[in-house]
Amino acid sequence: MSVSAPLDDTTSINTWDLSELNATVFSRFSKFAEAQPNHLAVVSTTRHWTYAEILDLTLQVAAHLETDSPAPIGVLLPAGGRLAAGFLGALAAGRPYVPLDPSFPPERNRLILQQAGITSVISDGKNQHLLLTIANDINFIDIDRLENRKPSLLSSHAESVAYIIYTSGSTGQPKGVYQHQRGLLHDIYQFSHALHINTNDKLTWLYSPSVNGAIRDIYGALLNGATLYAFNVREIGLHKLADLIEQAEITIFHAIPPLLRAFLQSSPAFQSLVSVRVAYISGDRLFASDVDSFYRHFPRTTRIYNGIGSTECATLYRHWFLHAGTVLDQPLVPVGYAIPERHTRVVDAEGNTVAIGEVGEVEVCSEFIAQGYWNNKELTLANFKKVPENPKQRRFLTGDLAREHIDGMMEYIGRKDGQVKIRGYRVELGAIEAELRHLVNIKDASVLVKETTQTPELVAYLVGDRIDTKEIHRQLSQKLPAAFVPNHYDWLTEIPRLANFKTDLAKLKLFVQETTTRAHHIDDPQSPPPTTKNTENEIIPTRENLHCCWNESLNRTGAIDDNVSFINYGGDSLKALTLLVLLEKKLQRTLPVQSIHYDMTINSLLQSLSTNTSAKTHLYIVADRGGIFNHLLQFTQHLPHGVIAHVVPMPGLDVELVQPMAIPDLGQYVAQFIMQQAPSCPIHLLGFSFGARVAFEAGCALQQQGVMPHSLMMGDMGPAYGKNRTLSVIVWHQIKNVKNIITRKESIAILKPLLAIDKLLMTTLGRYLSLRSLKHVRQLLQHLLPSRLVELYERTLLVQLGKRQIPLWKPSYFHGKLTVFVAKEGVTKTDALPDDLGWSPYTDSVEIVHLSGRHIEFTDDPSFSIHLNNVLNSSIKNG
Repeated sequence: MSVSAPLDDTTSINTWDLSELNATVFSRFSKFAEAQPNHLAVVSTTRHWTYAEILDLTLQVAAHLETDSPAPIGVLLPAGGRLAAGFLGALAAGRPYVPLDPSFPPERNRLILQQAGITSVISDGKNQHLLLTIANDINFIDIDRLENRKPSLLSSHAESVAYIIYTSGSTGQPKGVYQHQRGLLHDIYQFSHALHINTNDKLTWLYSPSVNGAIRDIYGALLNGATLYAFNVREIGLHKLADLIEQAEITIFHAIPPLLRAFLQSSPAFQSLVSVRVAYISGDRLFASDVDSFYRHFPRTTRIYNGIGSTECATLYRHWFLHAGTVLDQPLVPVGYAIPERHTRVVDAEGNTVAIGEVGEVEVCSEFIAQGYWNNKELTLANFKKVPENPKQRRFLTGDLAREHIDGMMEYIGRKDGQVKIRGYRVELGAIEAELRHLVNIKDASVLVKETTQTPELVAYLVGDRIDTKEIHRQLSQKLPAAFVPNHYDWLTEIPRLANFKTDLAKLKLFVQETTTRAHHIDDPQSPPPTTKNTENEIIPTRENLHCCWNESLNRTGAIDDNVSFINYGGDSLKALTLLVLLEKKLQRTLPVQSIHYDMTINSLLQSLSTNTSAKTHLYIVADRGGIFNHLLQFTQHLPHGVIAHVVPMPGLDVELVQPMAIPDLGQYVAQFIMQQAPSCPIHLLGFSFGARVAFEAGCALQQQGVMPHSLMMGDMGPAYGKNRTLSVIVWHQIKNVKNIITRKESIAILKPLLAIDKLLMTTLGRYLSLRSLKHVRQLLQHLLPSRLVELYERTLLVQLGKRQIPLWKPSYFHGKLTVFVAKEGVTKTDALPDDLGWSPYTDSVEIVHLSGRHIEFTDDPSFSIHLNNVLNSSIKNG
């Protein structure tokens, strides 16, 4: 959605004339105060303030400051009407205000007073003692005891300094970012137009007044005639926030992502949030998982307003709107498009603009960014650079790393100073946190670096329901490079937060010193785990390792009876294959498929895998992209003695969606896998369905490397097959293929929505969907299905990607005989193909073996096993 498009056709917009940027903040506010004096301006848990009441108190503050020194004025008050009037009064008097948070440590507030040169502080009797603990030479102005009079002259103008907001510098000392009133007005001008704020709106104020996030709340409401609701979530608790939103009928909700995350975890009732038309979520990384969670609680009509900015940029420099239908194909939500009058470039270390799609640091150029650092000219000159071609503008390097796409969307990568180097790799901590938050039961996460005497190590701090850290490590290892996977994991009740709800890194780093003794350590992923070896130097599993893989494949926990069969524990063919994969990873080698079967027990499996059986021949099975047939494991149980069967692992969906592999490339992949096994005895290749094409190319690749397969067998597939079936047909066959793990009712429920979207999604666009679109399809299907069926649909997308390669495939030539298994009810019948399935032009000779059954059932035919075993026995005898 365009940021300039109306959010609601019925919403009237308070017009802003650009000439008002040359006026003052007070003049804009007073216009509404005079037009609607009885309209609610600020509401807190203790009092309701009308515009007339805020105006009166504002003028009293301004009148008092007429006789005060011209130095910046401190304001030490809780969020509410008095604080808003204190800010407005200082602005009306032409005095910059400095917000002080009563919850801050006294030493921090003392440093702010000292650095800003503050001589007077507006506060109240309740907070006077806090002021006395900071400094006893400060002029105390009690806002509750001001003389009821108006100022004789309002001396502010557009160039008057408006505020000084203090942030933490790299040295730990606070540094003050200051802005003039024109810049403040421009920020609110853009914010108001983006959200179309009007007098009927009700905005939340959840931020500490000392942070930049509160500026848009306060002035976004009061400079548009809207109502501001000040809620102190640290006092009322998140569990009560939803009720207050419902009672106030909030229309614009503003929260930093960590606060939103915590709020959603409190399970707010949907009916409490129906009034919210816009949720302004910015100030920290927003994840796709946050958006999913958001729309489980907020109405689907609510728009999320997101972007990126900084105190120095005053405020956002990129923004956009998300809605319930927005498809996000990355864990981290992009940060939006350009904002008028805030020009951005992505630059390299020399300041040159990088190419579209390249990563660099974001530079913001505008006359409306902050003016610099208060009382620190050297730091200001170093960071705010002049623009020779436009003296009014200045440039600021944000420290944000990003890339801009061709459509203008900016993708946030992380902080320039947030990158660390682990084992020679540049590691972005935010990317790790994004993947951690995707894991089930992880509610919050933060990753830090632990410096050691040898090499830095990553420590992940987690909040949520405790799960096995080895499982966390395993899942991360599937998605992230080894250098990105933390070495330590520690569980906390909550991530420490600052007043603006960002992570308190100083506190969190204190935990790092204790991590070695408290955190769960995971062995370095690049170092093999301790293993047990037999006298033949063959790695064998321990009973403990078998228990671990057994339970993981069955998705269960608890003790295991070593004499109970796999099928009696609920195992099926898919789970058996999962067990095979887990064991191969654990043992760091391929295992015979026939070791895994329904009737196996822990005892029989341990004996089978511990026995050193000398193989006389190897059978390599290349499966369809969508998975392996139900009955694959059964026929491998009847292979001749001395034959070891291997299922060749194929690249997964995450790899394919980044860079799809053509069929010859997949063949090279399989050939390389076989060569790495370096079998000295005969090898045979058997390909099923799409895997037949890959097996054929693998056989050709092996020939080119001087390795002649003893047989090359194709399972009911050939070059003549190229019809692009619809998604519903593909999935329906997949459902039949795994019918033992879903009910008929679930099958029908899945197929109905597929048929509805099939024509648009696949029949019409199936041949033209981009990789980006396929990622979107993947996410769509994930949302439509129960979690246990997600894997099924990921296999479906792999099938679709495989079909993309079929029209592009030009088969190589295999010098030798090709055996083609043809199912009676298979593709030759359904697609009217020739008996040889089109293989004859690409090989010396073709042997056709006719079998009964359908495409996914032909291995049930006894003739299949008889013919296969004859081929294998012949190889053994002649080997």
